[in-house]
Amino acid sequence: MDNLVSLDGLFFSRVFRIPDYQRGYSWETRQIREFLEDLEILEDNRYHYTGTVVLHQTHSGSTQKDAEGNSYRLVDIVDGQQRVTTIVLLLDGICRSLAGLSGSADTLSGGIKKKFIATQDMNGQPLFKLSLNEDTDHFFKKGVLAKQPGVETPQITSERRLAEAKQQITDYLRDNTRDADTAEEWLRSLHHKVTDLMRFTLYQAEDAAEVGVIFEVMNDRGKSLTDLEKVKNYLLYASNSLDTDNNLARDVNAAWSKILRRLMVADLISSADEDRLLRAHWLTYHDPQSRRWQGSRSVKDEFNLRKYKDREQRATLL
Repeated sequence: MDNLVSLDGLFFSRVFRIPDYQRGYSWETRQIREFLEDLEILEDNRYHYTGTVVLHQTHSGSTQKDAEGNSYRLVDIVDGQQRVTTIVLLLDGICRSLAGLSGSADTLSGGIKKKFIATQDMNGQPLFKLSLNEDTDHFFKKGVLAKQPGVETPQITSERRLAEAKQQITDYLRDNTRDADTAEEWLRSLHHKVTDLMRFTLYQAEDAAEVGVIFEVMNDRGKSLTDLEKVKNYLLYASNSLDTDNNLARDVNAAWSKILRRLMVADLISSADEDRLLRAHWLTYHDPQSRRWQGSRSVKDEFNLRKYKDREQRATLL
């Protein structure tokens, strides 16, 4: 079902999670600059179409409650995670900038935090409105969104991009609020544009099979994903698709975390570096014939999900 919704509508009664099979945060300076420029030229009485967000509620009835007893459905973001993450970063910056300007600005700041950033659950623990995939979630919450961010430094590329995005947004807000007489009005206007005037096409995937089709399309379009990322995403998607209990997701996350950290330490952070590593590993440990190497497609063909689905079905019959 398709709906055109505002950010308020998107976040209403939902908490979001980015599945581990999705890529980490990837927006860089240009994408964030263009996003902020779109908001800057947006008139206060005009809507701005921001794109499609695809959601999937993985477990029927899976909900969380805040300290006030409000219920939230836990949903996966299948597509649109880069925009949603950037919007949360921007709203967090607006929230911090409003805090302490005046009594009413402070109240708005608190409202933004509860609605879009984090509130408290029934046990008094933080209930974050957005959780990233396992690679970056800890850094996102402790190193970016925390009231007093920790001293830990980015260890992988997606963490570095989160830190850079936060700094770019912080600089943008600071530059536009230097005049104390107009700062609050400008921040309120920006908040209105983000929460009320941006419009999203909301598509809610009904089942895992449909999510699988969307996953295939997302990973086949463009050249934005490296082959190494595609392999990780495919293996995590496969682990989620198998009915049998398995530790594949945990093992893949642990392995990729080690790989990406070591690449970053060696200052090998380009897409080409990641793909060279994958190719070298495949040729060394699996098939030395370089002419047969077809990037992530070789890995997917070798470990085709259909093979394991067939094994599950045979095991069930036995």
